[in-house]
Amino acid sequence: MAIPLSVVPDGRRALSADWIRLCGLLLLVLSLGSCDRNSYLRPFGYDRASLLKRYTPQDDESLAIDCVDLLQQGRYEEIEKRLDPSMKNSKTRESLAEMASFFPSKPISTKTVDASVVRSRDSSITSITLQYEFARGWLLAQLVIQTRDGLKTIGGFHVTPIAESVEVMNEFTFADKGISQYAGLVLAIFVSIFALYEFVLCIRTKMGREKWFWAILILIGAGRLTLNWTTGQ
Repeated sequence: MAIPLSVVPDGRRALSADWIRLCGLLLLVLSLGSCDRNSYLRPFGYDRASLLKRYTPQDDESLAIDCVDLLQQGRYEEIEKRLDPSMKNSKTRESLAEMASFFPSKPISTKTVDASVVRSRDSSITSITLQYEFARGWLLAQLVIQTRDGLKTIGGFHVTPIAESVEVMNEFTFADKGISQYAGLVLAIFVSIFALYEFVLCIRTKMGREKWFWAILILIGAGRLTLNWTTGQ
């Protein structure tokens, strides 16, 4: 038989504690679900790939892909013409040849896996990471494209072999994780639950209008600690 809430000693506190536990459980589920970045984008009709394509400058992406194609074909002179003067030295041709040697054959697939743009008044810098899939492995080509007065130059060019695709490397899994990853996860959950508890406590406390200032401050927080789940850094 259910006992009416009114006869439970200190019923308000009991109700508050149950509500906080429920919110804490919900926060835990959301924190784990947020590791899949697509989970928050799907309700808006997007996934990470389509959103990335939408906000990646198409001309910069085309330039990056074109430069990697020239690298695979050994057309180093054409690449050098597009390099920023600060990138050129006596070992430029040697470096390009070394990066070209990482490409074993024609790639099975190519796609942009990361991009960021920093704009200023009269210039912009776009960082693009391309993933190339081969029969036995993957490569990441990272290019930095500088645009000033309508002129685009390559300010950075790196090719890195990787054992797995970016999607697999960045997948949220508990397998093969170290102390730093587990400690970071526990800390994130604890801090989130504690912040939620403090927020509820602040809302329930009678202390005038300044209460809302403290409530907002609790939600925003102070300071930030970031953990790379893949590397543990």
